[in-house]
Amino acid sequence: MLVLSSDIVDAILIDNTRCNTVQAWLQPRHEVTAIHLWLSGNADPGFRGRRVHLETVEPPCVRPGIPDELEVDQLGPSGRMGMAAGGRAIVEWHSQFGPTRVELDGAAVELFDGPPLEVWPRSCFDAGSMPWDEVSPRGGSERVWTGSDEVLEAPDVIDDVPLLSVFDPPLRLPPSAGRDDVQVERMLKTLLARLASEWVSVDLCPHVQPRDSYAHLRRVLREQPLTVPRRRRRRSAEHLMKFGCCDACREEMNGLPSDDSGLFDH
Repeated sequence: MLVLSSDIVDAILIDNTRCNTVQAWLQPRHEVTAIHLWLSGNADPGFRGRRVHLETVEPPCVRPGIPDELEVDQLGPSGRMGMAAGGRAIVEWHSQFGPTRVELDGAAVELFDGPPLEVWPRSCFDAGSMPWDEVSPRGGSERVWTGSDEVLEAPDVIDDVPLLSVFDPPLRLPPSAGRDDVQVERMLKTLLARLASEWVSVDLCPHVQPRDSYAHLRRVLREQPLTVPRRRRRRSAEHLMKFGCCDACREEMNGLPSDDSGLFDH
């Protein structure tokens, strides 16, 4: 797990005011450009339904290097987020590069939206109990993020392959029947982490529960021949979007036509 402290992170803005989506902007210290996080899930247990700004108080003594894993926009499932006893802010997610954790001691907290913040026991943020512990990261720091003509003109930059064919080991998609809600949510988080490791992000709408999300993802991955453009040298993210095939979402978007892909239709 990549662990980031206040030596590297100067501030982070977290927005979970839209259910099932966490947007965040992480400002590395001594850097101008922020890292954008677009995560599937909620900012449980402490920042759910809130928009909050965390800023470190004490400046570091040295200028650290920025890890390669923070060179690009971050995608994947959200992990635990909140204020732990002792004044430590904790933010976790599983990016395309693997599990990531921000720990800010003595952070100044500004709440912009949502109910008052709670302080949770340190045990709620135990580093060894996330559902994606056994998910092998597949995003390496050898990624080339450049717009050079050499890369764009290479004949093997982009190809279309079936989504299920890129997973090694193959995806296991057990049914959710007979499992309680906690187990199903862990299964969904693990699946989202596997997808993120292959640079695939699932953009959930605010109207689905984890059981529905897992069931529909399982059906789509098993039954529909989804293909994903693979950028072998630049590895851009691919988004599976749900908004166009949800009746409630279409009403919110003023009657836009439905996406016929079948993903998450209900």
